[in-house]
Amino acid sequence: MLLQGVRLSGVITCLLLFCAIFIIVRYGIVIDRPGESRVQPGLLLFVVPGVLSGLTSRQAPLSVALCGALLAIPACLLLSYTRFVAGAGFWQELAWYASALFWCGSGALVVMLWRALFLRDE
Repeated sequence: MLLQGVRLSGVITCLLLFCAIFIIVRYGIVIDRPGESRVQPGLLLFVVPGVLSGLTSRQAPLSVALCGALLAIPACLLLSYTRFVAGAGFWQELAWYASALFWCGSGALVVMLWRALFLRDE
C-alpha cells in the first residue's frame, strides 16, 4: 500500500494504460503527428487511464490516477529518448507530459463527480 486507500494493482493498471496510450498518441498511430506544433486532440485519450483508475479505486481515485501517471512518465521519457526520433526539446516534452498528467487526473475527477452526484453512500 502506497498511501491511505491506494492499491498497488490500480496504480499498475493506470501505469500500463498510460504507457500504452503514450505510445499510441505520441508516435502518431491515431490522430496526431509527433513534432508538429498544432493542437493535439489525441491528448484527450489520457482521460481513459484516469477514468479506469477512478472506477477501480473507491477510496482514493485521484491518488491512484496521479500515482500511476507519475510513475509512467519516467518510463515514457526513457522510451521517447531511446527511439531515436527527432523530437522536441526536454522542456517541451515535459510540458507535453504535464498535459497528459492533467487529463489523466481529470478523468479520475469526473468519476469522483459522478459518484458524488448520482451514487448514494453505502
